[in-house]
Amino acid sequence: MVAEMFAEVSPRMIAATAFGVIGAAIATYWEIVNTTGPRERAFMVRACVWFWVGNLLFIAGMWFVSKPYNWYFIPAYLVPLLIGARYCNRRTATIRAEESNDDA
Repeated sequence: MVAEMFAEVSPRMIAATAFGVIGAAIATYWEIVNTTGPRERAFMVRACVWFWVGNLLFIAGMWFVSKPYNWYFIPAYLVPLLIGARYCNRRTATIRAEESNDDA
């Protein structure tokens, strides 16, 4: 099973995965660097950890589950991703507002 799985891996797939991971790492770095305060930075670190864990679970599911059933991971990945992005944006705005009120 594992040999068959690795036999289907092409150099194009490896390059695409490498570019995706590099892009996500750069985005993670800039999300953490562009925070304005310590509470926001701590929240963003936690959010990025959850993002990476979710992505790794999605990739593992797509890779290890057989072909017709692995497509069920896409909606199971996208729905929490979109809800999580909305939550993170709102929570970051709330933290920024609270930190700006603390400074005044």
